[in-house]
Amino acid sequence: MFLVNEIFTSFQGEGLKIGVPSLFVRLGKCNLKCTWCDTKYSWNEYKEYSLEILVNSVRYILNSHTEISNLVITGGEPLLQEASLIEFIHQIKDLVQSIEIETNGTVSSKKLLGQSKIFFNVSPKVGYYNTAILQEFRRSTHTIFKFVCKTPEDVRSVVNLAINQDILRSQILISPEAVTCAEVSSVSKDILPEVLRAGFRLTTRLHVILWDRLRGV
Repeated sequence: MFLVNEIFTSFQGEGLKIGVPSLFVRLGKCNLKCTWCDTKYSWNEYKEYSLEILVNSVRYILNSHTEISNLVITGGEPLLQEASLIEFIHQIKDLVQSIEIETNGTVSSKKLLGQSKIFFNVSPKVGYYNTAILQEFRRSTHTIFKFVCKTPEDVRSVVNLAINQDILRSQILISPEAVTCAEVSSVSKDILPEVLRAGFRLTTRLHVILWDRLRGV
C-alpha cells in the first residue's frame, strides 16, 4: 500500500535534471517537520493506493505523454515507503530512462542504491542528518546532495558538513530557500558570493520562478 499525495506531469525544477520533462509521484508523510518546508501539505494529505493502481496510473500517464522519460519520486519522505517502492520501481523501470528519488537523507536505502537508472537527490538538513546514512549515499556515483540555503552562514555550514562527511564539492548543489519568484532572486544574490567561494554549484527553483506557490506544476 502506498500513501500518495499527488501525481502530476511537469518538468524537473531543480538539480542536475532541471528543465527535463518529468512525471512526479509525491508520496505522503515525512519523518522531519522542517519549519521552512514548502510541501508541508504532503505530511498529512494523502490517499491509499494499491501497487496495482499506482503502477497502472503511472503506466497510463507515461503512455499518454511519450515526451516524458524521467520519473521523480518525492515527498514527504518517500523512503519511509521503501519496501513498497522496490516492487513499484521494478514494475515501471522499463518505461523510463531515469528515476530520481528525492530524500532528506535520514532513511537508509541500501536495496535501491546502485541500481541502474535510479538517482538520488539527497537534501540533508544541517543538524538533522545521520552520519552513517549520509556515508551510504556519498559512496554512490548516482547521488547528488542538494542543500537549501537562505544566508551566507548557511552555505558556510554546508562547507563544514562537506569537510566532516568527506562529500566531494562536485556532488553538492546549493538551492535558495524560497517559495516565491522574488525570493528566488533575492536569496540567490545573497548567497552567491559564498557559493562561489566554496566552489559549489548554484541551482535554482525553476517551478517557483514560473508559478510561485502553485501546487501540482
